[in-house]
Amino acid sequence: MLRAAGADNPLSGFDGYRPLSAEAGAAWEAEAIVMMEHSLAEAGGVDAVLNVPALAVTRAATARSVLAVEGSYVLNFGPRAAHARRHLARLLHTDLVLPPFVSDSVLVLDGGRRVAFGPPAEALCPAALEAVYGLPFRAVPGVGLLPDLAAAAGLAGAAPAPSKDPPPWP
Repeated sequence: MLRAAGADNPLSGFDGYRPLSAEAGAAWEAEAIVMMEHSLAEAGGVDAVLNVPALAVTRAATARSVLAVEGSYVLNFGPRAAHARRHLARLLHTDLVLPPFVSDSVLVLDGGRRVAFGPPAEALCPAALEAVYGLPFRAVPGVGLLPDLAAAAGLAGAAPAPSKDPPPWP
């Protein structure tokens, strides 16, 4: 995830956990320290982390650049993975100018054939995605459209068939 967000992990290349000496920390030249939120809280917060001798000598400590991220958000490779990479890239590269995350128009293709085109709320409707993937889709508030695998399998209690209308986007 760090590499996908445009960063290098200087502590990679070995298995398991190893102590980091102050000398290794000084040679590390870290510009930022990225930690899971729960790990930062368990360590006693930003001040406690920056007082660790191996980290206190880094550029990250001088700049107080400790970034806390929610673990399941940045480590899971599910529907939010692209959002997580973009979020982490913005945290790491504060001067980074990214194109808008949304587009005025979306083109949905299936084998090079145009299935839908228009504003995202219209083009990314359940009917267009079902035509491409061959699965029913349903709108999930706060997430977007997801395949309705229960309905695809014909299981009892499956969500009703998707509407041909675009989902209500927040």
